[in-house]
Amino acid sequence: MSGEARTLARAAWVLCVAMLAGPAQAQESARPLAETSDFWREVRRPGARRARELLRQAAGHARRADQIRPGQAEHMRAAYLENAIVRLERARALVPDDPEVLLRLGELLARFERPMTGRAPERRTDEAIGVLEELLRIDPDYAPGIPEYQLALLVARKGERARAIAFYDACVDGGASVRLRATCAGNRAEELMLAGRLVEALESYRQAASLGARVADTRAVQLALFGLALCRDRLGEHADALEEAGRALGMGLGLEVLTSPGVFFEPASELRAYQGLGHLAAAKRSEGRERRRHLRDAVQAWRAYLRLAPEGDPWRDLASRHLVDARAALAAAEAEHGRDAP
Repeated sequence: MSGEARTLARAAWVLCVAMLAGPAQAQESARPLAETSDFWREVRRPGARRARELLRQAAGHARRADQIRPGQAEHMRAAYLENAIVRLERARALVPDDPEVLLRLGELLARFERPMTGRAPERRTDEAIGVLEELLRIDPDYAPGIPEYQLALLVARKGERARAIAFYDACVDGGASVRLRATCAGNRAEELMLAGRLVEALESYRQAASLGARVADTRAVQLALFGLALCRDRLGEHADALEEAGRALGMGLGLEVLTSPGVFFEPASELRAYQGLGHLAAAKRSEGRERRRHLRDAVQAWRAYLRLAPEGDPWRDLASRHLVDARAALAAAEAEHGRDAP
């Protein structure tokens, strides 16, 4: 689901420390000096000064974790995050109702992954949910929209789609940042579509595109248009879906936006549906060798979708029809122009 945008669908999973710092710092600066200086914090709550130092130390460890590229030194990345989490837990013990400590701790617990040989990585999802829900109970107005966004991603990871949609609703309605609201509207649309609520999903994708356009967030708009395309395809509006996908292709990164940093899809088969539809739209707008290339890529994408789609997937038959049509179109194109050299 990358700066303040994580985008879609669930764009955008990394809202990251850098993004989270913005609203929190803005809120701090808006408070009176007597509430924000280390001296007055310590007067009101002994231990607050030490908690601030632990916050700074945790931020340093988190930055070191962020400097490790995905797929490289994952154990080291987990160690840096764990060091940051330990310091935030100490800070929480000193100032248990400090919203910034709770927000940072919840965010890092949400990001934590320890690689495990032969099985899924160790995560701390339930702990993150508990901390962020406590933040909402203690100070529901702190960093508006960010705790709800993180909670939506976390509960969606656990398969709790209705709760994820409710948290996205809260973020779209009350998020302080238009970019964040655009991201949450797009992510909510994806959850609605996966829940079979296609008409509601269409409206949420349109809202995401509108909000993204307000702040010139090309990636948010492009992802929302791809979402509109897939949703309309699943509503039986295939020709209109190809038009929507064509509009998305004409913006920004083209199909590469679907695999850009911070964008991911669950289940993984969803990415293949977006790619399959995108390549069909691109083939419709191209000729010769380029058209054949897009048709081949469409065939591969729909085959991958059928291989990866979870049991009971309601759109398996639709994907099968698209695969048949893409194969037929490719065979006709190759019969007319010959096969391309490998």
